[in-house]
Amino acid sequence: APGLIGHLSRLRHALMEPAHHRPAAWLLTLANWALKLAAGAGLLSAITGADWVHAWAGALGGELAAIVPLQGPAGFGTYEAGVWVGMATGIGNGLSATSPALSQAISAALALHLCFLLCAVLAGLVALWLSRTTGKASVCVSTSGPGATNFVTCIADAKMDSIPIIAITGQVSTPVIGTDAFQETPIVEVCRAVTKHHYLITKTEDIPRVMKEAFHLAVTGRPGPIVIDVPKDVQNRVIVPDYDPPMNLPGYKPDRRATRAELDQVLQMMKASSKPVIYAGGGIIHSGASEALRAFAEKTGIPVAMTLHGLGGFPHDHYLSLGMLGMHGTIYSNYAVNDADLLLAFGVRFDDRVTGKLSEFVKHGKIVHIDIDPSELNKNKKAHVAIHADIGQALTDLNRMIDQR
Repeated sequence: APGLIGHLSRLRHALMEPAHHRPAAWLLTLANWALKLAAGAGLLSAITGADWVHAWAGALGGELAAIVPLQGPAGFGTYEAGVWVGMATGIGNGLSATSPALSQAISAALALHLCFLLCAVLAGLVALWLSRTTGKASVCVSTSGPGATNFVTCIADAKMDSIPIIAITGQVSTPVIGTDAFQETPIVEVCRAVTKHHYLITKTEDIPRVMKEAFHLAVTGRPGPIVIDVPKDVQNRVIVPDYDPPMNLPGYKPDRRATRAELDQVLQMMKASSKPVIYAGGGIIHSGASEALRAFAEKTGIPVAMTLHGLGGFPHDHYLSLGMLGMHGTIYSNYAVNDADLLLAFGVRFDDRVTGKLSEFVKHGKIVHIDIDPSELNKNKKAHVAIHADIGQALTDLNRMIDQR
């Protein structure tokens, strides 16, 4: 028990180290909860012979941190669980809420780091947290029916917050789909409105193509969750696969660069403005545009107000930072936006927690909206200039154009 608590304590400190960007506060909270839970007799009594085969040192470099023999509930026997604390592949992380055999199969086939969890909801949440922190796609796997429906909250959260997760769910065999078979749930239909894309695989030969497309869709353009529903008979068939098939995504063009004419229009509006304000959202972080935003703000002297998901995209202690905007933001950021004659909305969706009554938001000013998701343009608030483009590339080009003038 003392050894386990010590390892969990080191995990807490490891989470405080910089990775892709500073870990979110709730991950630190999670580690603290793990410490408290480990101190309880209920959890410790379920752990037998904690034989840690790797040290935590170097774990953030992408090692499988530990193999922990765990005693499962009565009748379920003993299994081994991999504890993830790093990132080894470009694909992401595997979080399994299914059988140990499936965990081992996926681990061997895809070289993913796996964390075996008894709760499908927790598997989905941990995948969500990992992707939110690293910016890379994470995988959660669950059985059909109640296991799949336990992912719904995590998938909806990922859709709203633009988080790339891959949720792989089991399904009944294809001949009995639609017959209300045991543990049958039409998870694709259940999640249709809260996914970026979804698949019901009906042929085993399609699995490599679907997996390749799913990871591409999850992390390109505006990131989001992908659901892959795999029937039992599709899983059990043995084939000789093509591991690198061509993707079939007609019409999907996730990357667009703003034209010089579009950006010239933005610069002309900035020149005519006397009280501009930058309204920066989560798109700044997703596109890796933090440095470009800082350079743009310093070149122009325009203050920056951030959304909740935009926090961290601009230094909070910077002299041009107005802090968070909206219902729970600072009073001066809200006054600044209310009085602005030009609002530069970068990677935002005009959420009601920010805008309040839409008809009163920036009532007397003009709006420039740049976003990678064209469906967000003019959706909640009509923009005077709406540009479908990657905000990181747009800011880089704007900075170059300002330097040339």
